[in-house]
Amino acid sequence: KKKKENFYESCQGLHYLRNYADACLLYQSIQEHIGLSSKRCIIIGGGYIGMECCASLVTAGFNITLILRGDILARGIFTKEMSEIYEKYFISLGVKVIKNSPAQEILSSNGSVFGCKLTNGKIIEADLIVVGIGSRPATDLLIGQLDMRKSPNGLAIWASGHLETSIPGIYAAGDCVALPFSMFGHSQLEHAIHARRSGEHIARAFFGDKSAYDYHPCIFSHPFGFHWKMWGDN
Repeated sequence: KKKKENFYESCQGLHYLRNYADACLLYQSIQEHIGLSSKRCIIIGGGYIGMECCASLVTAGFNITLILRGDILARGIFTKEMSEIYEKYFISLGVKVIKNSPAQEILSSNGSVFGCKLTNGKIIEADLIVVGIGSRPATDLLIGQLDMRKSPNGLAIWASGHLETSIPGIYAAGDCVALPFSMFGHSQLEHAIHARRSGEHIARAFFGDKSAYDYHPCIFSHPFGFHWKMWGDN
């Protein structure tokens, strides 16, 4: 793990998107490439983050290759029909979409990326690589201390409708927590609105607010201004 982190930190042109600092570094790199004649970018991951990055980088004038692990965009969010609509739109704007052939190796020379090798052996050249493959909450350190359950995204902290954990007075917010909903039971939500509002709810609870967390699950995005929004257990 340490070796991978060192490679990521020292390899110019390779960017992950896991936090605000990563986003700032990516923005700086984009600005540095704006005036260059070669603006080839590989985006690894065709989910929520990958699609939004793709839209932003196309708008900035980059030639994009979007690498998908599976066969549809936003797997787990979109139906196949919805994915096809967005895929056609992305392709019409010059995006090259590669499906069913995950990235196997990041290629670099003299401390800078120059491409990516796929599992099918093909090499795609690039000046910039963005890895937008999602993340998992680091909840392992709480095993044996809180009530936790398996979820599609690792281990979720099991909480009440007030966001209180199995230990009274200890609360959980954001992606790490699974909370109950009347329509579909406990669910782990992954969206910025929930992250902000759950934190705000806990702050109010610290000051004596006894109300339950009132949130209607919702995710949305608008790549290229092409808007979609979903409610429910997504």
